Amino acid sequence: YNAGITAHSLESGVKYRVDEGEYYRTGSTYVDFSDGNQRWMFGAQGYQVVWSNPHHQWALLETVYASSNSKNNTIYFNPSNDLDVGLAAEYQGIIRRRYDFEFRHTLLVGLGAYSQNGFGTDPTAQVTYRHNWKRDKELEWFYGVGMNYHSYDGERELRSTAFGGFTWRFD
Repeated sequence: YNAGITAHSLESGVKYRVDEGEYYRTGSTYVDFSDGNQRWMFGAQGYQVVWSNPHHQWALLETVYASSNSKNNTIYFNPSNDLDVGLAAEYQGIIRRRYDFEFRHTLLVGLGAYSQNGFGTDPTAQVTYRHNWKRDKELEWFYGVGMNYHSYDGERELRSTAFGGFTWRFD
């Protein structure tokens, strides 16, 4: 953006929900940059609950992502092609629930591998912890923290994040 490069994109995807504890989705994105680069991105994810009771749930998430670019050596991160695969375990627990009110926490721990053309393959890891507060049917909010270990152009990065948001439903 700071270099004056803009882009237009087109995205498509499909999600198949088997039931409330299992889904699969896939999608693709085409990005046409103003510097002539064209990027294709493909991704897929699976989610399966492997154990649950009324207050606790464990699930597995499988992800795969690949991209390809028509130009290299741009001023932005732009590998000619890359592949990212991962497997994560997610725990969700209900700390308190009363009528429509619900206080839930989630821990996600994942491992994977990232392969970038010209830079080999490196391990990846992530951990995220979040709280979800559902006041009633109209208002809920969330916040959390996370750490992500990933390699870009052969340089390993450890990123810390804090996030939050809310959902307000109108009648």
